[in-house]
Amino acid sequence: LIYEETRGVLKVFLENVIRDAVTHTEHTKRKTVTATVVFYLP
Repeated sequence: LIYEETRGVLKVFLENVIRDAVTHTEHTKRKTVTATVVFYLP
């Protein structure tokens, strides 16, 4: 049960981080999502 809850929370967190990183990358008219973008967004 704890594993399933943790997995669900991690999935939602990663989906949000990836979505924000892609949105930021598209907004800045770049074609590559870099680790720097992912690191500084949250």
